[in-house]
Amino acid sequence: MTRRGCAGIALLAFLCLPAAASAAEPAAVAVAPPAPDAAQDPRVTVPAGTELVFEMRQDITSKTAQRGDRFPLRLAQDLRVDSHLLVPAGTPAVGEVVHADRARAGGQAGELILAARYLEWDGRQLPLSAFRAGVGKNRSNTALGVSIAAGLAGFLVRGGQTEMPAGTLITAKLREATELPIVPEPAVPATTITTQSTDNTTGEHPQ
Repeated sequence: MTRRGCAGIALLAFLCLPAAASAAEPAAVAVAPPAPDAAQDPRVTVPAGTELVFEMRQDITSKTAQRGDRFPLRLAQDLRVDSHLLVPAGTPAVGEVVHADRARAGGQAGELILAARYLEWDGRQLPLSAFRAGVGKNRSNTALGVSIAAGLAGFLVRGGQTEMPAGTLITAKLREATELPIVPEPAVPATTITTQSTDNTTGEHPQ
């Protein structure tokens, strides 16, 4: 084959190359998702030891209670920090029977030791500690033990058995510092007050 023929073949092969091969394709660029806006999910840290008020949701008696039994509680008051609503009243919680002993011969009353275990909120179980019947200052960091119930609000002795009635308010504490989102609250609509004029508009004059 002559040089002229070889050159012709080479030129023909060059012209047949795809146009895309002569240009570099643009590289794919990964786009990171936008960072979450902290202002859209504001959170507040609730200190450990914050006291919460709960309501007993069922009767607990030393006659039938057994160690390890769980019983329902309900948050009786909103949990707020700096006026921000973090957990609304009505949120469920769980308590546990730590010790129970039936009344014995000789007039010895039954015994109960109860503890608050956790508050169910924000998809979590927030650990609780302490358990005290009534509302007010609580200096105890342990479960409340009851042997005769004398002088302890909320506990009753019936037929020698110690009871904690449903509806009793109890106080417990958050065991750990916990970060919680602020719960949006509906805006309070403005109240418009309409007053009626007391002026005499009939045109009549007193005689």
